[in-house]
Amino acid sequence: MITAGGIYGIVKEVQETAFLVEIAKDLVIKVDKGSIYVSAEDAQQTPKEGEKK
Repeated sequence: MITAGGIYGIVKEVQETAFLVEIAKDLVIKVDKGSIYVSAEDAQQTPKEGEKK
């Protein structure tokens, strides 16, 4: 996933109006849902066991 600002990361949690996105080991940021882009590659991948998509 990539934000409108160009930050790449992994969605760790989905909230009502935002995502919690891990951008580095143990570094999670909160990003508004309206500023997220999902790449075609990400959309086709299935989550690994224990991983949220």
